[in-house]
Amino acid sequence: MVRALEDSIVWLDWIAHSMLVDRHVFARVGGKASNLAILRHRSDELARAAGKPVYIPNGFVVTPDWNPEEPSDVEAITDAYTSLYRGYNTTNLQVAIRSSATCEDSDKHSFAGQFKSVMPVSGLEDLTRSVTEVRASLDGRGVRAYMQDAHVDPSTVKMAVVVQRYVPAYLAGVIFTSWRGDNDLMHCGFHYGVGEELVSGNVTAISVGFRKSIRSMALDFPQGTKIPAGANPEDDIKGSGIFDVAKAIEEIFDRPQDIEFVADDKLDLHITQARPITTPT
Repeated sequence: MVRALEDSIVWLDWIAHSMLVDRHVFARVGGKASNLAILRHRSDELARAAGKPVYIPNGFVVTPDWNPEEPSDVEAITDAYTSLYRGYNTTNLQVAIRSSATCEDSDKHSFAGQFKSVMPVSGLEDLTRSVTEVRASLDGRGVRAYMQDAHVDPSTVKMAVVVQRYVPAYLAGVIFTSWRGDNDLMHCGFHYGVGEELVSGNVTAISVGFRKSIRSMALDFPQGTKIPAGANPEDDIKGSGIFDVAKAIEEIFDRPQDIEFVADDKLDLHITQARPITTPT
């Protein structure tokens, strides 16, 4: 396993341990990777909150120094991908490729929806091509405008890329642990299907309000909501454990969080993102 911060590939599990002793780690792997690494390191706390295992998919980070023209870097990403799929006892592992820019998912700026994600991806050739696509999204016109509005100097920003096991979704959603200034109220939007469709606005979400203090939940089904035959949205979202896990994540980071999640066909919960809420919801 790669361990040196200067290496072109680092593992999420290594990042969490390294952040305890090296303040430069965040600047090398970005906000998304750092937050996911912390949650993997503290997944036992999430499991206790849910009363069942909670998963942060295993994976690695392609650092900004990775060079697809450098043989040693090609070997490094090949070895990492091979190690990842062997860890799941398969030779055809699908992965999710997500941005982890050094300006992203931080205490000041989320850059929500600004950078490219690619999923599912299978095979080394598609993996390396997708990493390149995600990196290139750093130069998008919308990103530059966002940086200007946020007073972020583009010359200081680098793009790391997170590669994790792709989790096929039974349902997927986004939950805010504070809603419209009310820290006792969570708001969740979810749908039956792939999470990226929800984040991109291509589907209509089932809306759920959850009052922390009295554990009260209210669902709303806007026009256009699609529910599969036999599905029970209230039982499914409860069964995922997301409300208790979201509260635990908020406590780990000590501030309200914007969390993306997937529940598989067994309603096992997988956290794919956690970042601070940086603008009023």
